[in-house]
Amino acid sequence: MLLAGCSANVRPTTFPNGTTGYSIGCSGVQRSMADCEAKARELCPGGYETVSRVIGTPGSGPYQYQRLISIRCTP
Repeated sequence: MLLAGCSANVRPTTFPNGTTGYSIGCSGVQRSMADCEAKARELCPGGYETVSRVIGTPGSGPYQYQRLISIRCTP
């Protein structure tokens, strides 16, 4: 059986201070914040800094399964 949607969505991003990083989305019932963090470790094997984190609130309609982190790789 194929579990669609188990991987994270990744988008390169530029932060207001001009540095670059990634926005990683792990929204949906079949995903967790652990999926976002695993993708961050894959993208930044030397480590990363979490710039922002969004976690939906249970019972908040279509946003209840929203999970998003923005990261910047560290040297």
